[in-house]
Amino acid sequence: MARLTRDAVILLFAEMMVLQGIHEVEHIVQVVQRTMLGIGNGAGMLGSVFDIEPVHMVYNVAFLALLTAVYLGCRRDIGAIPKNPSQVMLLLKVSFVFQIWHTI
Repeated sequence: MARLTRDAVILLFAEMMVLQGIHEVEHIVQVVQRTMLGIGNGAGMLGSVFDIEPVHMVYNVAFLALLTAVYLGCRRDIGAIPKNPSQVMLLLKVSFVFQIWHTI
């Protein structure tokens, strides 16, 4: 069975952070559209082009997939976590459960 290297864990985590960062920017754009620009149905950058719910669902599934890969990889090889592995695994478990709930 393939094992995650520390570099792979760092890369997957970085991808999760970039995806989450884009998601947060999207929410900031929505707030600016609705409050400062007076666009009542301001749907953000992508939501203005696509229907907002499918975009949100695609994001949630993509984030869940990345989180699943990190969680399973770290569970399989706890040594791939550079520092505080028990704390990192606890945070990953909590994040995994919340993201499953959020996706559903």
